[in-house]
Order: sequence, then structure tokens, then C-alpha cells
Amino acid sequence: HIQGCGCSFCSRQLNRIYGGMSSVRTPDEIVTLYFVYLKNKIDNLNFLKIGVTSQELKYRLKRIKGFNKEVILEFKLKAIDAINLETLVLNTFYNYRYLLPKGVFKGQTELFKSKYKDEIVYFINKEIQRTSKEKTLEANTN
Repeated sequence: HIQGCGCSFCSRQLNRIYGGMSSVRTPDEIVTLYFVYLKNKIDNLNFLKIGVTSQELKYRLKRIKGFNKEVILEFKLKAIDAINLETLVLNTFYNYRYLLPKGVFKGQTELFKSKYKDEIVYFINKEIQRTSKEKTLEANTN
């Protein structure tokens, strides 16, 4: 079960709680929030992708085939903070999404037009700084 025995019901529960990352067991587990530039080697498609992974980033990116990859941002965060920040970015920049035909690219709901790179990077960095300050203040008051 959720403690690690591989039960399919518990796997679905964890997926729902942790945004599809079934290997994450607690909200405090450290994961990687990443923002990458992807350029297709054949037809010159290029876009940005935000994501959260519990794997080492190099292994996660190896699973994206047929694209040159440039890591723009990479942060180690608690799972809950990474998922919340990813969701905030996806919602804030919803109108900047890069849309592909269904089935072309797994994770296609996490893609943005590359011309918005600087704006999105600024936003992510600002949020990381803001939440870091909040957590420092919280720790100092306890």
C-alpha cells in the first residue's frame, strides 16, 4: 500500500496528491523543479517546458527524445512547494502556452512559447525569493 508495496489503488492516490509523481511519498520530500528550452532536431519546433521530477534531472531529460535541451532553471524544493509553484506558473502564464497536436509530446500541457522565456524566468525567480523569505520569517518566529 502507500507504504511502498506497489498497490495500484495507492499508486493512483499518490498520483492525485503529488501531481503524477508516484515515487513521491511525503510533501517534504525533495524534488527538482525545472524549466528547460527544447528545440526539435528535425522540424525546428522550439518551446519551453516546466516540470517537477523526483529523479535526477539528467535522467528525466533523457526520456525526452528528439530534442536539444537547455536547462534554464533548476531548483531543489520540497515536493509540495515545487508542485505549488509549477501550478502557479501554469495558471499565471496559461495564455502563453505552446500547443501541440495531442500525442506529439508527453507533458504538452506544461509547454510555453519560447518568446516568453525572460518573463517566466523572472516570475519563477521572484516566487522562489518570496517564498524563501516567508519560510525564513516563519522559522524565526517559531
